[in-house]
Amino acid sequence: MKAKPGGPLPATILLVTIYSLLALGAAWNWSGTYDEPLHLAGGHLYNVAGDFRAHPTNGNLIQRWLALPLLHLDPELGANADAAIARQLSEPFGNELLYGGKNDPLPLLRAARAMNIILGVLAALAVGRLARKAWGNGGGLVALAVFCFWPSLIAHSAVATSDMAAMLFFLLSIIAWDRLLRRATWTRAAAAFAATAILFGVKMSAPLLVPAVAILAFLRLRRRPWRWFGRTLRTPSAKLLGIAALAAGQGAVTVAALWAMYGLRYDMAPRPDAAPMEENWDSLLAGKSKSLRLVALMRAGRLLPEAYLYGVAHTLRHAEARPGYLLGRYSPTGWWYYYPVVIALKTPPIDWILVVTGALALRRRRRARMILQPLAIFAVVYGAMAMGTALNIGERHVLPIYPLFVVLAGGTAAVLGGKILASLVLMLVCLLTLGTYPRYLSFLPFTDMESKYRLLADSNLDWGQGLLSLERDLDSDYDNPAAFELFVENSFGGNAPLLPRGYRPFREILFGRHEVNRYQWLFSATALVWPARGRPLWGEAEEAEFLRLRSEFGDLRRPREAKVQHPAAADRLDQYEQALVLRLKAHLYVRGPNKVVDGGSILVFYLTEQEIQKAFFGPRPWLK
Repeated sequence: MKAKPGGPLPATILLVTIYSLLALGAAWNWSGTYDEPLHLAGGHLYNVAGDFRAHPTNGNLIQRWLALPLLHLDPELGANADAAIARQLSEPFGNELLYGGKNDPLPLLRAARAMNIILGVLAALAVGRLARKAWGNGGGLVALAVFCFWPSLIAHSAVATSDMAAMLFFLLSIIAWDRLLRRATWTRAAAAFAATAILFGVKMSAPLLVPAVAILAFLRLRRRPWRWFGRTLRTPSAKLLGIAALAAGQGAVTVAALWAMYGLRYDMAPRPDAAPMEENWDSLLAGKSKSLRLVALMRAGRLLPEAYLYGVAHTLRHAEARPGYLLGRYSPTGWWYYYPVVIALKTPPIDWILVVTGALALRRRRRARMILQPLAIFAVVYGAMAMGTALNIGERHVLPIYPLFVVLAGGTAAVLGGKILASLVLMLVCLLTLGTYPRYLSFLPFTDMESKYRLLADSNLDWGQGLLSLERDLDSDYDNPAAFELFVENSFGGNAPLLPRGYRPFREILFGRHEVNRYQWLFSATALVWPARGRPLWGEAEEAEFLRLRSEFGDLRRPREAKVQHPAAADRLDQYEQALVLRLKAHLYVRGPNKVVDGGSILVFYLTEQEIQKAFFGPRPWLK
């Protein structure tokens, strides 16, 4: 009997079932991450109202797909939806859908996440099938197991965002084009055109497929004849004409697909009186990227839908300079080595061993080298782009290169040979991953849970997913409610439906008349680290400004109370309060938490009034 994707059918079914259950378990145990409300509200508005102002900075098609269950659940958008959509960059409008008090957020999130898990299963099967072609049944099974138990690949199936879909359709597109460049047939052309068109509806980085296909075409066709729809092309000019014809066909299909995704309408807004976008076209097109000039020309000619062009322009504009945080250091523009370091830190050591072992097996496997060549070319192109961008906010942005690692890991079967050794490796991979359930987003194998925030933040560690763990993991010895400062709370103005009972805002307790030692003080890792700041929490400039304010107001413990007696100094007193908050955060960053929740994504501190006074007015907190 012919083997199925990834190896024998029973083992394949078992592995993808376990993968689905692990992802579903994480999806059911996580609160909403930062990006999910944007995807859900955007996709739902696309589906029911044709309003393309809603989150145009990500793919139209993937948002529609994730939001399909909402057609049945029929959530209310709220009276302020129109204004919230237009303000989507300063006050994310997804808050209106999930956290506006009209809808229960968990059923909406879980239904959308289930749609993404389907894509994760398809990606696992595609990678397993490719590894089987390269290494045989054993290699396909090893690769499928590595995929199904890779923490980051489970994590990004379990959230309703576009990153898993991007990985899937980049993989399908580059493999389809590789097949087309080996032998062009109508079936292969249809597969390549369809996969690529869908990719353009999934991620704004889809054009990165073009240079990878161009390099692949050069390597495939420079020496050998090319079977092209029943003909044999031998000369370079004939091959170039054949490639040009395919490129023209792909371009036509992609343009037609994009217009169809946007309802054959140019304008983003469904009606003339809709509120304009807060970040306007002039602001986006003022960037330095030369590609923005092409976007401006296409906008002037209305060659593509406005919402799609807006999303491309936004991606290019905001990739020019964006603050980053890595290994305890801050940067206003990021680092070229950010993604290599993040990949190294987030990957389980056993997976690295398997990848290196499989790479060594390539020397004796020409067929495997040929199959892996398109993945390697794409990984180099995509990796070079990632290292050249300032978008240093999470491993998820380089997921499209992970199929190369997983297929390489399948080569371990060729090195080990025996089924017993391969089975022992699979069992080890399985046990290590099950031990981290369901903390896959915050997985960092090379450090203890209390120190993870010193290495990474954002979607590498804390994306807002840990709120549902609080009721279970908070210290029961503290009867009073905890004081919070959380990533999603800051972003969405209060993730109230998912917060524990008795929630009290951080600043209310800190600057009010409360017994601070009766509270548990919680900071999500991203809220404490504050990577978007782009510079350390406390430095020379902050100290100088603090000393200036302190000389004016003295050791003022509660600046907000002084505003009643000194209304003319209200602005400066607000600055003083913010300086005290930053001083406390810097102190806590250096001091470290008493315990952690959700694998280190939420940090718990037990404070006394004496420690707060020391943080406010004691020696300067030092941060690199």
